[in-house]
Amino acid sequence: MKRELRVELRTGLLLFAAWGVLNHFADVHHFILGGLIGASICLMIVGSLGEVPYNALKSFNWIRKQ
Repeated sequence: MKRELRVELRTGLLLFAAWGVLNHFADVHHFILGGLIGASICLMIVGSLGEVPYNALKSFNWIRKQ
Protein backbone atom coordinates (compact mmCIF):
# COMPACT_ATOMS: atom_id res chain seq x y z
CA MET A 1 0.00 0.00 0.00
CA LYS A 2 1.63 3.19 -1.19
CA ARG A 3 0.71 6.39 0.60
CA GLU A 4 1.60 9.77 -0.81
CA LEU A 5 2.85 12.52 1.48
CA ARG A 6 0.44 15.38 1.94
CA VAL A 7 1.37 18.86 0.78
CA GLU A 8 1.48 20.15 4.37
CA LEU A 9 3.89 17.42 5.44
CA ARG A 10 6.19 17.99 2.45
CA THR A 11 6.17 21.74 3.06
CA GLY A 12 6.89 21.22 6.76
CA LEU A 13 9.84 18.97 5.97
CA LEU A 14 11.16 21.49 3.46
CA LEU A 15 10.91 24.31 6.00
CA PHE A 16 12.62 22.11 8.60
CA ALA A 17 15.48 21.44 6.19
CA ALA A 18 15.75 25.16 5.43
CA TRP A 19 15.84 25.88 9.16
CA GLY A 20 18.68 23.40 9.61
CA VAL A 21 20.73 24.92 6.81
CA LEU A 22 20.12 28.50 7.95
CA ASN A 23 20.81 27.63 11.58
CA HIS A 24 24.10 25.98 10.73
CA PHE A 25 25.53 28.10 7.91
CA ALA A 26 23.96 31.57 8.04
CA ASP A 27 23.80 34.34 10.59
CA VAL A 28 20.02 34.75 10.83
CA HIS A 29 18.13 36.39 13.68
CA HIS A 30 16.68 33.93 16.22
CA PHE A 31 13.18 35.37 15.80
CA ILE A 32 13.15 34.35 12.13
CA LEU A 33 14.56 30.91 12.93
CA GLY A 34 11.93 30.43 15.63
CA GLY A 35 9.11 31.35 13.28
CA LEU A 36 10.49 29.01 10.65
CA ILE A 37 10.77 26.02 12.99
CA GLY A 38 7.34 26.76 14.50
CA ALA A 39 5.68 26.84 11.10
CA SER A 40 7.45 23.66 10.03
CA ILE A 41 6.37 21.77 13.17
CA CYS A 42 2.75 22.92 12.78
CA LEU A 43 2.67 21.87 9.13
CA MET A 44 4.22 18.50 9.92
CA ILE A 45 1.61 17.85 12.63
CA VAL A 46 -1.26 18.76 10.31
CA GLY A 47 0.21 16.69 7.49
CA SER A 48 0.60 13.60 9.67
CA LEU A 49 -2.98 13.55 10.99
CA GLY A 50 -5.28 10.69 10.11
CA GLU A 51 -7.97 11.01 7.45
CA VAL A 52 -10.89 11.89 9.74
CA PRO A 53 -9.20 14.68 11.77
CA TYR A 54 -7.49 16.00 8.64
CA ASN A 55 -10.77 16.28 6.73
CA ALA A 56 -12.48 17.87 9.74
CA LEU A 57 -9.71 20.45 10.00
CA LYS A 58 -9.76 21.18 6.26
CA SER A 59 -13.55 21.59 6.19
CA PHE A 60 -13.64 23.90 9.22
CA ASN A 61 -15.12 27.28 8.27
CA TRP A 62 -12.67 29.87 9.63
CA ILE A 63 -14.89 32.85 8.76
CA ARG A 64 -18.22 32.60 10.51
CA LYS A 65 -21.12 33.75 8.38
CA GLN A 66 -24.00 35.27 10.30
